[in-house]
Amino acid sequence: MNSLQVLNLLSTVSALVPVGVAFFRYRAYPTVLRTAAVLMLVGLGFEFVFVVLRAVRETETFNDLPLAHAWVAVSTALLGWVYVEAFANDRRLQTAVRAGVGVVLLLVGSNALPVPAADGLWRMPSQALTAQSLLFTVLALGYFYRRFTAEQPVAELGQSGFFWVNSGVLIYYAVNFFAFALWNRMIGQGQGQLSNVIHLSTNLIVNLFYAYGLFCQPKPTPN
Repeated sequence: MNSLQVLNLLSTVSALVPVGVAFFRYRAYPTVLRTAAVLMLVGLGFEFVFVVLRAVRETETFNDLPLAHAWVAVSTALLGWVYVEAFANDRRLQTAVRAGVGVVLLLVGSNALPVPAADGLWRMPSQALTAQSLLFTVLALGYFYRRFTAEQPVAELGQSGFFWVNSGVLIYYAVNFFAFALWNRMIGQGQGQLSNVIHLSTNLIVNLFYAYGLFCQPKPTPN
């Protein structure tokens, strides 16, 4: 087993941690953390399917990238729902989140079409992932801006579960933005392993943020 395979295994196993935490604490969560926990459970399901398909791919020719397109669509919808809940006290922001999610979902669908400007269903959805990264980086920063300008003590913020979940979202999408944008180009240049290393390393770290956020004692806080 080479270093990339080890990293891949660690990244996959790390997805179990936040789901395991949520299993024991789900009933105590506010709505936004419950929605985030659902997203992580669905993500774990997709991860399991990817693992199975990778095993199949080692023995026969198989392209599992259509599932990547499906995951971008599903994760965009679910994470968008998380931010609708996070901005529950501001209808204008909720409308903006829904509009942004709608635009990204339209791009996910058009990006799968067999046209020259799109990635196509049988390649990594680089354009859709880039748009998704941009949307959720902006939303994560917007959430922090509202929190830090609400004159809420930093120590109190650190006790908020969603503060850590939002931190994980920001790290994941901000770090992976350029990796996603250049993914297919890097693969074409024989540098696909670098994209994988960036993505897997970030995913491992972010799952720990998610787990800590879901572990925090939930406290009702104003949005």
